[in-house]
Amino acid sequence: MIIDFRVRPPIESYLRSGAFEVWENPNSPYRNQWEGRIKTPSMDGDMDLFVKEMTDAGIDISVIIGRMTKVHDKGRGNVTADDLLSIMKKYPGRFAGMPAVDPLASDAMEQIERAAAMGMVGICIEPFWSSEPLFLNDSRLFPLYKKIESLGLLFTTTLNFNCGESTKWNSPYHVEQIAMACP
Repeated sequence: MIIDFRVRPPIESYLRSGAFEVWENPNSPYRNQWEGRIKTPSMDGDMDLFVKEMTDAGIDISVIIGRMTKVHDKGRGNVTADDLLSIMKKYPGRFAGMPAVDPLASDAMEQIERAAAMGMVGICIEPFWSSEPLFLNDSRLFPLYKKIESLGLLFTTTLNFNCGESTKWNSPYHVEQIAMACP
């Protein structure tokens, strides 16, 4: 079985995000990362074609990661649990969802519980793109990590040069602390 992890399918909420802007905007802050890449035909918004491209490539399941950003220009966009669920229902067995949660939202715990009840496989937390940017190892996040673990969900995040104001936001030590607390 081939699983494509972290796809960004051409649904409306992703098409409005920074990741898709690069194809339409030559001044996009993403431009340098996408040089030399070829835009696939489905990226114009055709989900049926996207699924056909998956099939043609031998991909059995794709994991869709949600997005919930508040401040970061390059990573901007909101792709909700409901967006993911709609794809999962339309193409049963082809997609697994990991919605994003804003860790500072007053209902963050409820969002995690709702995602589990919806049949999502995990949660994405990208705290450096919250209304108040946080490091991954901020003590306020550990109750969320514990909730994710207690529900048997997977946890994912993003670590790269776009996350935060400098590479200090991308420390493997922060990941190690989470892994030690929530094995």
